[in-house]
Amino acid sequence: MSTEAQTAVWFYVDSQREKQGPYTVLEFKELADQGVILADTLIWSNGYEAWVPARQLAGLIPEQTSSPKETAPEPTPEPSPANEPEPLPDESHKPRWGSFVFPRLIVGFALSLIPSLIAVIACLALQQPPLIGAAVFLLFAILTVFAALVCYRKERYELTDTTVLRHCGGLMSDQTTEVEICNITHVSMKRPWLRHKLFGIGTIEIESAGTSKPVALKAICDPAGVYERLTVRMQRNGYQLKKKELLHEERPAIRGILVHSFQMVMGTILALIFGSSTLASLHQQLTETGLAWISPIAIGLFAVVALAFFLVYFLDMRRRTYRVFDDAVVYEEGFLTRRSAFIPYENIADAATKRTFLDQVFNIFDVLVSCQGSSTVIKFRGLKEGVQLSDFIEQLVTEANQKPSPAERLAARRSDLEEPAIPSRQEPDLVAPGEAWIADLGMHPTRVFVPLLVLLPIFPLWIVAMIQWAIKMTCTTYEVRAGSIGHSYRFLTSSEREFAYDKITGLVIKENLWDRLFGTFTLRFWSIGSGQSLELAHVHRSLVDLDALLRQIGIPNASEQSRLIPSRFGAFAWMRARLYRLSFSLLATIGLVVAAVLTDESLFYLAAGLFPLLVLVGFAYAWTFYSRQQLIFQDHHIEAAQGIIARKSYFVRYRNVKQNVVTTYPGGTDGSLQIFVAGEQMIGQQSEKKGQQQIPVPCSFTLGFLPDAMKQGQLLDDILGGRVEVTSECEPAEPLELVTESTRGLGNAVFFLFLWSLLLVPMILLLPITLPLTILATKRWRYRVERGRMVASWGLLFKKRASILLDRVDSLEQRQGFLNKMFKNGNVSIMTAGSSKPDLVMVAAKSYKNLYDEIRQLSRKG
Repeated sequence: MSTEAQTAVWFYVDSQREKQGPYTVLEFKELADQGVILADTLIWSNGYEAWVPARQLAGLIPEQTSSPKETAPEPTPEPSPANEPEPLPDESHKPRWGSFVFPRLIVGFALSLIPSLIAVIACLALQQPPLIGAAVFLLFAILTVFAALVCYRKERYELTDTTVLRHCGGLMSDQTTEVEICNITHVSMKRPWLRHKLFGIGTIEIESAGTSKPVALKAICDPAGVYERLTVRMQRNGYQLKKKELLHEERPAIRGILVHSFQMVMGTILALIFGSSTLASLHQQLTETGLAWISPIAIGLFAVVALAFFLVYFLDMRRRTYRVFDDAVVYEEGFLTRRSAFIPYENIADAATKRTFLDQVFNIFDVLVSCQGSSTVIKFRGLKEGVQLSDFIEQLVTEANQKPSPAERLAARRSDLEEPAIPSRQEPDLVAPGEAWIADLGMHPTRVFVPLLVLLPIFPLWIVAMIQWAIKMTCTTYEVRAGSIGHSYRFLTSSEREFAYDKITGLVIKENLWDRLFGTFTLRFWSIGSGQSLELAHVHRSLVDLDALLRQIGIPNASEQSRLIPSRFGAFAWMRARLYRLSFSLLATIGLVVAAVLTDESLFYLAAGLFPLLVLVGFAYAWTFYSRQQLIFQDHHIEAAQGIIARKSYFVRYRNVKQNVVTTYPGGTDGSLQIFVAGEQMIGQQSEKKGQQQIPVPCSFTLGFLPDAMKQGQLLDDILGGRVEVTSECEPAEPLELVTESTRGLGNAVFFLFLWSLLLVPMILLLPITLPLTILATKRWRYRVERGRMVASWGLLFKKRASILLDRVDSLEQRQGFLNKMFKNGNVSIMTAGSSKPDLVMVAAKSYKNLYDEIRQLSRKG
C-alpha cells in the first residue's frame, strides 16, 4: 500500500446504504477484523473518482476477508454529478464544558474583586460594616457564573460540505460568523500541553482571505480528527493538499536560536540597567527594615525563572519544523504546547527574507510568508537555509499562478450543475507575453540627490540626508523577473521581498516635477497578501518597458473600445464639494474678524482676508489635481489619472475591484467615485516592536467631480458583473431585480444621541436641532440585496451609495447586541478578500436575518 493510501482518510458504505466515516487505515483494518468491512464493501478516499470495492486496494483489509455467498451484494451508491462522491456529513461541535467555562470563571471572579474592594473602602470611609463588599462580590460572582453558562450554551461550531460556521454570544448578544471553505488561506491547530494531556482538547483557527480575525473552534475534543477532516473538506472544495512530494524541510539552526536568545537577554539587561536606581532604593528600604535577606532570594528566583524561560524557549525553537511540499507549506511549533498549521499553495501571496546585523554576522535568516488575505504574515525564524526555503515557496506561488484557484474550480464545477443565481463576468485567462521582460533596476542618482539641495542652507541636516539617501540608493536593488517583482535592501540589516504577478492587484505610477525634469517615475504595486506595497522608487523611464510590465501583471494593452469619463471640474462644483470645509473656514474667519475689532483694529484687514486666501489656495490645489483627471473603462481593466504637477496613474483589473462608494455633492448629480481594490496598505512606523502598530488602510483611489456620479458607479457594477460590454458609448443596464430590502432601526440612533447629550451636557440644548436631524438621517439609510450586488445608501446633503458584488463576498457575520435585541434589529458584516476589517457593516438593520440569508445563498451560488 502506498504512503498516500496509509495517510488518507477513508469512507465506506454500510449494509443500510449509508456512508460511514471518515476513518484511518488502522481503523479500517479493525473494522475488517470485526467483519464490518468485507471484500465487496464499497470504499472511497480523496483522489478516487468513484467508489470501489475494498478488495481492489491491496493491503487495505486482510486478504482472507471475503463476502459470504449468502450475503447480498453491497448496493452501489447513486453517482453524484460529475462523478464526485456524495457530500460529507455535516459536523457539529461544542467546546469541552470545563475547559470553556473555567477560564471565564477565574477571570470573572478576579474582576469581581474590584467593585467589592471599592465597596469595602467606601464602607470603611463611612464607618459602615464591610459586609456590603462581600455582598457585591457575591452578586458579581453569581453574574459571572450565569454569563459563563450562557456563553457556553451559545458556543457552537458547524462544518458543512462548503462552509465553516461559528455561533457564539453573551448575556445580551448573539453572533454567527461564516467562512466558505474554498476561501480558507491558513489553518492551525493548537494543543495546550496539560489540558490536551488530561482532556484531549485543542483549538483550531481558520483564516480566510476576508476574515478580520480567525474563526476559532475553541477547546474542542479530538482536535486532530477535526483538523484532518477539515483538510478533506478543503480538498473537496478545490484544494490539492495531497502533500506527495517534500521539496524542503528545515529547523531553526542552533546559532539562530542563540542569536535570538542573546537579543532577548540584552533586552532584559537593558531593562535592569534602566531600572537600577529603583532596584537600589528598594534594596536600601529592605535593609533599613531588617529585610535585606529578601534581596538575594529575589535575585535567585529571578535567575531561576529567567533560566527556565530561556531553556523552554530554546527547546521550543528546536522543536519547530518547517516543510515545503509541492502543494502546501506545513509547519509545527512548540515544546510543551504544540501547534500544527498549513497554508495551501494556492493562497500563498509571497515570501520574503529578513536579516538583522547579527543575523548577517552568523549567516541566518528569518523568512516571512504572506497569506492571501488580510495582511497575514507567518514568521519562520533563525534558519540556516532561509534563502532556499523562500525560493521553494516562491516556486509554489509561481506554479499556483498557472492553475485555477479553489474558488474558480468550485465555481466551474457548480456551473456545470446549475445555472448561476447571479450575473458574473467571465474574465479571460491571463496570457503570458511571448518573451518576458527581465531587468535589474535601481534609483537614479541625479533624481535622488538634486532635490536634497534645498536643504543646503541647513548644512547639518543636508549632510545627514545625503548620507541616508546615499546608503538607501546604493543598497537597494529592484528585480523584474518572468514571474515576479522583487525588492532587496542590504546594509546593516537585510530584507528581500517579492510579489508574484498573479497576487498583484494594482499598479500606481507616481511622478512630480523632479521626475519630469530627470525622466524618472515611481512604481507602486499593491498585493492581496501583503500589507506593505512594493515600490520601485525613482526609476528612469528609459530603463522600463512599461507595456511589457503591465502585460506581465495582467494588464493588457489599451482596448479598441473604451469608455472615457472625464471630470467636470468648476468653481461652483468645487464649492459644493467642499461645503463643510468652507463653512467652518468662514465661521473661523468671522470669529477672527470680531476678535480683531474688539482687540486690535489694525488686524481687521488681515483677518478679513483669511477666508478669500483659503478659498483661493484650496481651489488652486483642487484645479491642479482634478482638472485633467481621466477615468477609462477598458475591456478588462480600469485606468485612471489625476494631477498636473504631481500626477498619479492607476491600473487595476476588473477582477481585483471589490467595492465602490459613490458620493454626490449637494444641489446636483455630480460627485466622486471611490474604487476599492483587493489588498491593504499599512500606514505608520514599520516596526515589529510592541506598541508600534501600523494601521491597515484599504487600497483605493477616488475620482472626483464626475458627471452623474451614481450612474458611473452603476456602470462600473454592470461591467464588473458582466451585464455590460465596454464600448465608447456604453451605459448602465436595466436595474437589477430586488431580492430583499431593509431600513435602519431608529431606536439605536436616538438612544446614542440622548446618551451623548447627557455625557456632553451642552449638547442637551441642541436636542431640538440634533433630534430631527438624527431621525431624518436614520430614515435615509437603506440596505438592498439585488440579484448580483449588495447596496447601502445614506446621507442628507452628501448622498452616498456603497455597493459590493455578491461574487466578491468572502465571509459573512451577523450579530445582535444589547440595543439590537431591545429594538429588534441586528448587524450584518460583509468581508471580501484582502480585508482586515469588514468592508460593509449593515448597522441596526430591521430585517437583518433576511439580508444575511439572501446574501449567504446568492454569494454561495454565484
